[in-house]
Amino acid sequence: MSAISDLDTLVSTMDPQLKRGVFVFATVASLNEVETDSVVAMVVETEGISVVMSEADAALTALQSLQPASQSASH
Repeated sequence: MSAISDLDTLVSTMDPQLKRGVFVFATVASLNEVETDSVVAMVVETEGISVVMSEADAALTALQSLQPASQSASH
């Protein structure tokens, strides 16, 4: 499969899936601090690694999290 470089094609072929629940952003120094299976998204930054995970998983690992957020479907 070749990479899609046309933005209109890329956006029109996306199929986002709604994940239920509350998710949090947290910053860790190393991925050793979290169960990587529970990480929904991550960004490597100068100050650390920002991860997105469920609020419950973050609580289990005692992570200091930022603003919790949940997705809502709008119809």
